[in-house]
Amino acid sequence: MRSYTRQYDVALLGATGFTATLVAQVFAATLTSEIRWLIAGRNYDKLRGLLEKLRKLNPEGPVPDIQSIDVVNDNLTELARSTKVIVNAIGPYTRYGRPVVEACAANGTSYVDFSTETPWIEEMILIYHDLARENHATIIPAIGNSSSPSALIALLLADQYRILHGNDVREIVSCYGMKINGMSGGSLSSVVDVVDTYGIRHLLSPNPYRLCPSKETKLSQTPTSIPFLGHIKDPILGHLATSFTAPGNEAIVNRSQHPQQSIAQHPSFIYKEYMPATSTLQAIAIHMLTKLGILMLALRPFRTLLNRLKPASGSGPSAEITRTEKLAITAVARGEDGKELVAEYIYNGPMYYHTAILGTAAVAVLLELWRGTDRDDSGGDAGQRRDPDMSGILTPSCLGMPFVERLRAAGVKFDVLV
Repeated sequence: MRSYTRQYDVALLGATGFTATLVAQVFAATLTSEIRWLIAGRNYDKLRGLLEKLRKLNPEGPVPDIQSIDVVNDNLTELARSTKVIVNAIGPYTRYGRPVVEACAANGTSYVDFSTETPWIEEMILIYHDLARENHATIIPAIGNSSSPSALIALLLADQYRILHGNDVREIVSCYGMKINGMSGGSLSSVVDVVDTYGIRHLLSPNPYRLCPSKETKLSQTPTSIPFLGHIKDPILGHLATSFTAPGNEAIVNRSQHPQQSIAQHPSFIYKEYMPATSTLQAIAIHMLTKLGILMLALRPFRTLLNRLKPASGSGPSAEITRTEKLAITAVARGEDGKELVAEYIYNGPMYYHTAILGTAAVAVLLELWRGTDRDDSGGDAGQRRDPDMSGILTPSCLGMPFVERLRAAGVKFDVLV
């Protein structure tokens, strides 16, 4: 395992993008003075403008360096070797993400991103998981609204069920309710790019075990059947409907179970996610509209229209529009003993800011894991994290309760309802 001087604690790539700007603002407001960080992107002038805003936001905070970088055409080795944690906010990841993952996996650099592009994550696992383990790199895709809350609520329920009832959870059913009033240009570009590259099969016939670590695991687990017309009525959660984001979140939770063993250890563990509905008819309507939307995405003219109508790159909904947004997740864990346990995850506020909070909290935990490295004469940090259980392409739940506690401190209501 190679060791490099780490000049920076954290580097934020694509810093002038809509989500990344929010991340930079949270960094500026919360990072302690000894943290050395970098904002990077293609447009140097925009980076300088962002730097001035960050200085005004927190005059006493650590001032980031700036660097112009093109992740497609530039060699990222030096950046990866000089940085402990890279936050990659340059999407669509299907188009731009691979070089950053490769550089981090090859150089023992921790990595997080905000991807919702499940087929791309699967590709990165197949290509770079073993390399990341060899070099003790922690690679965590999908740290944002999807799929951190899903992975964390499953983690919390599985841990607490085992503590309270002495058994492993057999099933977790989650009701994932998000009120979002607008999407950024980058989010819509990601949806279009994934369909352009991988088609719609993963959306129409999702396999919740596609991110599991081996063909044997995938083949041993058969996808659970979809309820008739997408409707289910849970005795605790009520009416539930098909969720567009569920396939990716379910895949992340199932990966958390197998390579990390950070969730349930029951051999037939099932995690299912839905969105809330008020009645059977509404659930059926949601299901039909969701499937229709997916079929529309298969039409190139429709995707072209979306590209033309989406917000400009780097832009997104205003603060006024997003003021009333909310994420509310309620999930119930059940065991073979018939016992149940309920947990909820609630955040009131803009969803993209919530993503920024998640990214910042994840970076803080990863930096804690870097503590104890040797310091060289130039003031940089040499050495690397040496915990093999935290190496490879993992999921947000690998950050455990330290991640949960930082989210609670940032205003997320996250509790088991006993």
